[in-house]
Amino acid sequence: MTVLFSEQLRELVIAALKAANTLAGANVFAPRDTPLASSELPAIMVDDQREDSESRGNAGFPAFLTTAILLVEAKVERETSEAVKADLSTCAARSRWRR
Repeated sequence: MTVLFSEQLRELVIAALKAANTLAGANVFAPRDTPLASSELPAIMVDDQREDSESRGNAGFPAFLTTAILLVEAKVERETSEAVKADLSTCAARSRWRR
């Protein structure tokens, strides 16, 4: 069975977010059928939304430009909307990617 590039990339992002010591800690998940329990929050969900590959021409070997789109969602649960906004801001600030 072939593993898509976007699936490999998703697993790398999950590992990096777990290692980044975000507010979610180890609660970084790929999509799943079971909803998150309150005890699992805050959490970050990483989903591979789409993958497109474009041939780079006939170079004598397979050559493709592959683009993957990932969706990263932070989920928190707090008593007030201000606390939720603060937690989401913290998650976003600690999860920024640098090129």
